[in-house]
Amino acid sequence: MAKQTDIAAWLKTRLGRVDPARLRSLLGTTGLSGLFSGRAGEDERKAAGAKSVRKVPVDPWPTAAAGVLVVALGLGGFTAWAGTAQLAAGAIAQGMVTSATKRKTVKHLEGGIVAEIRVQEGDSVKAGDVLFTLEDTRARATMELLEAQVMAERAAEARLLAERDGADTLEIPLEVGEAAEAGNPRAQAAMASQMSLFSARNEQLGGQIDILESRIEQYEQQIEGTRAEQQAAEEQTRIIREELEGLQKLLAAGHTNRTRVLALERAVAELEGQRGSRIARISQAKVAIGEARIQMIQVREDYRRRVLEELRETQDRLVDLEQRLKSARDVYERLVIRAPIDGTVLRSAVNTVGGVVSPGEPLMDIAPAEDDLTIEARIRPTDIDIVHAGLPAQIRITAFDQRMTPPLDGTVVQVAPDIVTDQQTGVSYYVARIAVPDEELAGLQDAQLVAGMPAEIVVAAQERTALDYLLDPVRHILQRAFREM
Repeated sequence: MAKQTDIAAWLKTRLGRVDPARLRSLLGTTGLSGLFSGRAGEDERKAAGAKSVRKVPVDPWPTAAAGVLVVALGLGGFTAWAGTAQLAAGAIAQGMVTSATKRKTVKHLEGGIVAEIRVQEGDSVKAGDVLFTLEDTRARATMELLEAQVMAERAAEARLLAERDGADTLEIPLEVGEAAEAGNPRAQAAMASQMSLFSARNEQLGGQIDILESRIEQYEQQIEGTRAEQQAAEEQTRIIREELEGLQKLLAAGHTNRTRVLALERAVAELEGQRGSRIARISQAKVAIGEARIQMIQVREDYRRRVLEELRETQDRLVDLEQRLKSARDVYERLVIRAPIDGTVLRSAVNTVGGVVSPGEPLMDIAPAEDDLTIEARIRPTDIDIVHAGLPAQIRITAFDQRMTPPLDGTVVQVAPDIVTDQQTGVSYYVARIAVPDEELAGLQDAQLVAGMPAEIVVAAQERTALDYLLDPVRHILQRAFREM
């Protein structure tokens, strides 16, 4: 009762001159008129005089109903809002400003010792400009040795081709000849060696052929001599036969003796025997001539076979040497490291002349000049299910003053299909590329985006109601509970 009296006094102070009767009628509709039954009734009792005080019973149900109604309306309104209000789900990621065509990292395949440095970080370079060079002593020596071997093998190939074709002169390859004329001692030595060898081998072959030809000529002369002897013997035999016929007639007439006839017959028989011997000698000489000619053919065939075998081996060596020379020249040319694109040197690990460069080590990064800039975001694996191409994103360049620089609106244009792991930190992430329209970049005014600036990205994913957020934990608990059952 005291509490109600205090409330009534406070309301009277606040309401001032409001008619108490009217106030009670207004509060009666809400069940709160009992609050004035104390202090307001006391005022009336004082005005009325000696009326007796009577207690008015208070009904609690109107007050309770009003409270329940307020709570119900509150819960109903909250439920309606939670079930209909759409809240955007998003993924927060860290990223950086990058070139659309990516920065180029300069490496060296073989490594070496730094001989000269031409550029420093921040320098602008054109494609093909020399960045730095490496010591070339070893690479140059290897290349020059292989060049000398290639020239020697090419000169040998030219000699063998001439020998195969039976040429009388040797034509030196143009490359070897020009190098020899330019004063290259190795080219001059290769040319002189092959020309000398060509002459010596030709003379050797010619000598063998000359010997066989001389032998054939001797046999032919022997045949001619034997044939001449045979002709003379035949003529002698003819004469003796004529004489023998005359003596035989005289012997028949008894004018000569038998001894002379027998002597002539013996002479004819000897001549006939010599004739057979001479025919045999002629046949033997002809056989020897045939053998000599076969030997000549064999000598030439053996010579040609050796030449072809040497030519095949030489050409095989030449192919191998040319490949090795090509590789050696590539190594030598790579000792001069050039800029692959137009751009700006962002990072350089080459700072000391005489320093050692390891094979495959990143040496410099070059940002492309006048290239479109994009935002590269690192999406956490737990957020990849809600991030895809086409979603809007809001970017804050943390390198700028956040009070003066507005956030940029962009669009996710690409999400990497596979995860990437940072080798230094061990953190895994998906790479997403975000394009920023030119009109958004124009809003930066004096602020200038530069590749490498850090950024914070919020990717707006699908919209969900507040009720979904409240009920998700319950759903997960129920799903897990049912799986455990």
